[in-house]
Amino acid sequence: DPKGWEATVNVNLNGVMWMMMAFMPAMAQRNRGHVVNVASVLGSVAVGGAAVYCATKHAVMGLTESVRHECETRGKDGVRFTLACPGFLDTGMFDGIDANPLLQPVKPEVMADHLIRGVLAGRWIVRYPHMLDLWACPCASHCPTGEPPESVRVMRNFVVAFQLPSVKNERCSIMSTERV
Repeated sequence: DPKGWEATVNVNLNGVMWMMMAFMPAMAQRNRGHVVNVASVLGSVAVGGAAVYCATKHAVMGLTESVRHECETRGKDGVRFTLACPGFLDTGMFDGIDANPLLQPVKPEVMADHLIRGVLAGRWIVRYPHMLDLWACPCASHCPTGEPPESVRVMRNFVVAFQLPSVKNERCSIMSTERV
């Protein structure tokens, strides 16, 4: 549904860009501050049926990393960055997903606790559950062969043993010619 895709882009990506544009100038001027942007593990690992969601989260990761490098090259090392890449959060968004037992939805408060500890420790990326560190890797397009290593494919097959609700509803797929 194009309207749904537009809403996803507006919330997941444009909202992050507007917030950064609102606060980054003052942080850079003071050379002090901490940007915490929320992406998703699905920004690192794409899954079928969630193309627009994965694309927006990947864009947030790229945007944050780009601005981080820009600050470094401009000598603004007092501005820190943390990228939150949670797995499934128990917010209702993932209701109906037949998730792998090892990746059941996590309470938002638990992710928030891990994120706060990551920020205080100066971590650049905070993923939770920690198992996601094994799963998240550069996209296939960043691999020399154009394919992720075998170990990543095995891990994806192990972890992604579910179907996103949008896969079950073909009209939600970006490849669908049928529009809602």
